[in-house]
Amino acid sequence: GDTPTCRIGVERAANPGDINWTELGIPPAVKYKRLAKTNLAMGIVILITFFAVYGLNKLADWATDQKESRKGNQNESAGFQALAFLPAVLVMLMNMALQICARTLGQYEFHETKTEEMYAQATKMCVGMILNTAGVLLFLNTQPKEWYYAGGLIENTGTMLLTNALIPPFIPLLDIKYYMNFRKRQKKLTDEKLAKINEVLSRAQRAQSPDPALQKEVEQVKNQIRVIQQQAFAPSEMDSPRRYADALKTTFCCIFFSPVMPFVSFLGFIGMVLQYATDKYGLLRVYKRSAGPMNSCMAMFSMRIIKKFAPLALAIAIFIFLTPSWKDKEIVISSFISAIVIAAVNVFLPLALLGRCLQRCYSGKEAGEMDYYQAQYMWAKEMKYHKDHFLYAKMPDTVNPEYLTPGKSAAVKASDVKASYGSATQSAASVAEIGSVGQATALRGGQVVSAFSVGDDVAADGPRPSVYGVASSSGG
Repeated sequence: GDTPTCRIGVERAANPGDINWTELGIPPAVKYKRLAKTNLAMGIVILITFFAVYGLNKLADWATDQKESRKGNQNESAGFQALAFLPAVLVMLMNMALQICARTLGQYEFHETKTEEMYAQATKMCVGMILNTAGVLLFLNTQPKEWYYAGGLIENTGTMLLTNALIPPFIPLLDIKYYMNFRKRQKKLTDEKLAKINEVLSRAQRAQSPDPALQKEVEQVKNQIRVIQQQAFAPSEMDSPRRYADALKTTFCCIFFSPVMPFVSFLGFIGMVLQYATDKYGLLRVYKRSAGPMNSCMAMFSMRIIKKFAPLALAIAIFIFLTPSWKDKEIVISSFISAIVIAAVNVFLPLALLGRCLQRCYSGKEAGEMDYYQAQYMWAKEMKYHKDHFLYAKMPDTVNPEYLTPGKSAAVKASDVKASYGSATQSAASVAEIGSVGQATALRGGQVVSAFSVGDDVAADGPRPSVYGVASSSGG
């Protein structure tokens, strides 16, 4: 008809707890400028580490040659053997430095959600580790005649992929940061400090009238207990960007080298199974609950990366590795062109279109929709937008009720928002100091220490007792 229409694109909103409220509304020009700076810095770091790893591999090859040429001299042979292992240690340290740089630069960028921030960190880590492993090995053995010799591309790549498939999945289970806090636990929790804490809490319990000096001392003790819980006894959070980067690195390296070494596909499968098992065990038994609720966005992002670039990487690998070894070059070239066309179609084919086709083929009975006013009783407080924002979260339920009622306005006045400035600022300062406020502290082995705020009543026997089982945000 004559009525103009405009199509509006709608996408799912980010989950509460996943939003970087302070970075919303940043102009796109400022975002892109900061993104260009961080990517340039990461590119320089990757370039430096790439040639450093290249030089270290050359040093390892030289040490191996010297060891073979001086077998008669045991002392010199042992020295060159030790020198051959030194580059591997330094490469591992440089990969750790790459991960630190990627995490720091990802935090420096502007992202509307924490998941987007993890995207950036995982992508930078993945690109850096792939170039420092597969890229360096291919750069060292550019000539086809160097691929099949002892110590050539095939042998070094097989060793590298075998090591990366079997060892890295188990390293995060050690939770090195937790064990590094051993000295901090010894320093922060001594018998003298325990006696002091119990003495202050006992005096507060026996006090008959309010004493401002004693209340201030009790607040200091509570903050001290909270710091000990969070910094000394709580395990680390699961490093999701690092785990996704490791999985993507293993996947792409195995796909790229599979035309020249088909057995690496099996190594990649073993590596993925081991990483899945260790990640699940660590998530349930080793790491503490993450500060914000996790969602499926990181998994979907990784799946899109594999969908778009894995077929393209395989097509390029077939051309690079099979062309020198194939007698009839036209067969390889025609296969390469076909693979490139299929990869290009796969890049531009939306996942939503494939999902609709599968949905029509395997469609089942659709579940009835649940109204928001019913669904809100199934969600925790931190899973609601009006209780997640750092200003609204500090308002009392009389002003900002947790549960909304149909037909009743829950709009917040500007004066109420201004009244929460002080508590929100104090909470942000506490988070910057100790990591989290008002949350239960999950210890290793399933023990959970309930959190208390500064205004809580002091129990007769000091802090609240520990509870066992699933971590809960409510006191136990």
